[in-house]
Amino acid sequence: MSHPYTDAQVAALARFAGLVFAAHRNDGYPGDVDGSEIERFAVECGLLDKRETLAPCGGICVCHEFNGPGDVVCYFNTELGKSALDAARDGGGS
Repeated sequence: MSHPYTDAQVAALARFAGLVFAAHRNDGYPGDVDGSEIERFAVECGLLDKRETLAPCGGICVCHEFNGPGDVVCYFNTELGKSALDAARDGGGS
């Protein structure tokens, strides 16, 4: 399966990879990258869409299960994020 990306999408994916890699390298001292930091990078690069919700988004809404009732910030995969996940699952396409 091929994954045709625009130049802007390639730049966004490269920026995301660079941000995650730079955070991991930690000025020469490799370490863990916090999940909330990865989410922030993904939002910045257009892989995730951050939305406030008042109700669960579906039958299984991990955000509301974790945070309880009320205003909750949920993260939804964008089309670019979905395409990147597809590429990861199928080994990058051909």
